[in-house]
Amino acid sequence: MSDTVSNNIVKVRGLKYFSTEDAQIKECPVSLTLEGVELTRAVITASDDETKKLWALGYLKCGGSIEKFDDVSGMDINEDKIYVRANNKFSGSVCVEPVKVLWSTKAGIIFDAVRSLGDAPLFIATGGVHVAALFDPEGQRLFEAEDIGRHNTVDKVIGWALTKNIDLSGVMLITSGRMPKDMVVKAWAAGVGLMASVSAASADGIDTARFANMTLAGFVRGDRMNIYTDSHPNRIEL
Repeated sequence: MSDTVSNNIVKVRGLKYFSTEDAQIKECPVSLTLEGVELTRAVITASDDETKKLWALGYLKCGGSIEKFDDVSGMDINEDKIYVRANNKFSGSVCVEPVKVLWSTKAGIIFDAVRSLGDAPLFIATGGVHVAALFDPEGQRLFEAEDIGRHNTVDKVIGWALTKNIDLSGVMLITSGRMPKDMVVKAWAAGVGLMASVSAASADGIDTARFANMTLAGFVRGDRMNIYTDSHPNRIEL
């Protein structure tokens, strides 16, 4: 299966028409059920079960339903339905402490990391997806995910980190999407200390990041960015 489909289209360039084929992203409706309780229905980009698994794990982690990968005792995926069994029961509400980050990175590393999002294959093919990626402070990309929804990309990379038992306080979350409060809360719930995007942050997102002791950077384009939170002197060096 593929995450894209091709259609015949007509392109207009100037005053000329061109008949050609063009790729578009496919939408995959899914429902997520935990211990018999349906938590959500979403539209994601996922043609394979492994991607659906990563999305489900990230969604559960960011929503406070699980803390680590071992909290999941089983997962059954039946086309558009995902059923999860858990070893432990959590409240399903996010209540975490401000993050503690004991590392720093260079501004140039953040510039390069955000720039690399434009090389994501589905984005190149369709122009119709968001991208999120995890990087270490030295600029090594650990994992990247694409999706029609910006929230889903974050869920996928967080889910991958859970399967690898990675401490997310030691990585940077780089995203193409806007950073309103709910996106920042996702990162905070996972333990991420630095989040950067090519797009803007909302006022509530910034307030949340300050409370969480997160470094938040937006409009990362070329060699410029806006750093919204007071924690940056200890984490972003010029």
